[in-house]
Amino acid sequence: MKPLKEITAFQIRKRLSEPPVFGHFVDLTRRIIKEPLDLSGLVLCGFDFSGSLFESDVRLDHATCKGISWFRGVHFAAAVDFSSACFFNDARFDKAFFRSVANFRSAEFRGIATFDGCVSEARLDFSDILANGNFSIAGAHLKKRSQLSGAALIGGFWHRDLPTTQFDGLDRCDIFGRT
Repeated sequence: MKPLKEITAFQIRKRLSEPPVFGHFVDLTRRIIKEPLDLSGLVLCGFDFSGSLFESDVRLDHATCKGISWFRGVHFAAAVDFSSACFFNDARFDKAFFRSVANFRSAEFRGIATFDGCVSEARLDFSDILANGNFSIAGAHLKKRSQLSGAALIGGFWHRDLPTTQFDGLDRCDIFGRT
């Protein structure tokens, strides 16, 4: 496995601010980001951070992600804020590791929202999200109860091997499609 390559927040911001082109994405796999990354409110092209390490806070609150948004196997060592972000395509967090609070409150997932096999040491907040595709968190390991209050899961709720007792607010969540 090749080692992680360091990249700065400025370099990421510059690359992800390129105009979105359907079918293309910026390859940022296996990177190490040591400083805080703030992409709040920006319109971003497609990207793949799979296998990367974020050592500081990550902010994509109110960001619009126009292409794929892949964080597969990413290690988030600090707080992440995706509140009110809009993911136009697939948002993949499969096998991601969240050391601190992960805020997805009021995010909109127009494609799939995949958190399969993720590990979280802190609370995941999915309050008031809209997931048009399926919302999948199968096989996840959550050390703290997570929040789904007010969520609308249009494409279903996939949670194999994860008891629904891991979620607060499930009784105030609208689920359509497969569960």
